[in-house]
Amino acid sequence: MKKIFCLLGLVLLSLLLASCGKNAKTSESTASLQKFRDLDALNAALDKQRVYCGVEGAKCPGYAAKLTYWFEAEDSNYYLGTCSGTLYQNRYIITNSHCIPDEIKNAGSSCSDQLKVLFPYTNRFVSEEVRCSRIIQVYDQKNGGPDIAVLEIEQNIYRDEVKISKNAFIDNSKVYAYTMNPSTTDKTVGTITQKKCTLSIDNAFFMSTLASSHGAILNGHDCDVIHGNSGSGLFNEAGEYIGAVFAKVEMTALYEIFSKNKIYHTMIGPNGIVQNIGCLNSITSNAGVGCSMKMKTSLELENYLLRMKQKVKLETENESLINYEMQNGFQLKLTKVDSYNANRSLDSFRKTWNEIFTEKANAIDSLNKIILKL
Repeated sequence: MKKIFCLLGLVLLSLLLASCGKNAKTSESTASLQKFRDLDALNAALDKQRVYCGVEGAKCPGYAAKLTYWFEAEDSNYYLGTCSGTLYQNRYIITNSHCIPDEIKNAGSSCSDQLKVLFPYTNRFVSEEVRCSRIIQVYDQKNGGPDIAVLEIEQNIYRDEVKISKNAFIDNSKVYAYTMNPSTTDKTVGTITQKKCTLSIDNAFFMSTLASSHGAILNGHDCDVIHGNSGSGLFNEAGEYIGAVFAKVEMTALYEIFSKNKIYHTMIGPNGIVQNIGCLNSITSNAGVGCSMKMKTSLELENYLLRMKQKVKLETENESLINYEMQNGFQLKLTKVDSYNANRSLDSFRKTWNEIFTEKANAIDSLNKIILKL
């Protein structure tokens, strides 16, 4: 068997754009890209790009932005995609690695011909547009790097300041993201919206209690992340920037896997996935390798299950009399029962979860279906 696969790195490689460019491609799914047969059509679409504030009273923060990128592919067509981004220190944009075309995915690469950033009119700022100047850093997802990138824009944009708080994840805390939502009727238009979420790190997916966990699940009725939300800044209740949204859980596919493998659940969705900004060692310079993203091991699963049993004081109970329930945010609820229930026993959960969501070779097939970049 190969070395432990990357959880949100190699897993997501199956979602890469099928046609690589003439030295140009992107990690975005074709579902979120516009296709153009000639350069004139692409330029016309670029000229029409707009972004608006969708928060009541035009109270969008000045740092929330729309990122537009484009490239030529091997099929001689041009592709245009959109992501979200966050302005930092008037000069830098923090976004996702998969929003950067592959041929400029290197620190120091010029990006003025392929990336531009748009800021909406708000109750405090005018609308502004600026081109990218150079790539500061972009992590290598193929080798398990975090899905984070930093680019420098051509000129300073003086809007709201962002305070970064690294490794500040708190389980079950209330957080919010400012996302760029593309219009469903006009693909040249996007709207900055606020999405309120709950942050889940101590769950059956990430199995961590650490504020420095490299990733976490986002959930909540007002937290539906969609294509175009890639690179959205995630903020805690103090208004500190703590992470970058980069993927969603495809709930239909997840439920199918749960049903096929008889995993009992009451998950209601939607669920997104966020990268800890602590994985970004430096904002303003290329600082090398960030936190590694790898699939969880069987041992980590055992430690997680022990912690869950200890939390409800069931660590000495016979596991055949411990029932489980998968709840929203991949939270695992354990309860003691009087008789054995094969469909809901903890041991049954352990065997099944270990097979499809840890470092087993066939786990990649399951994860390919449920983790979608935005």
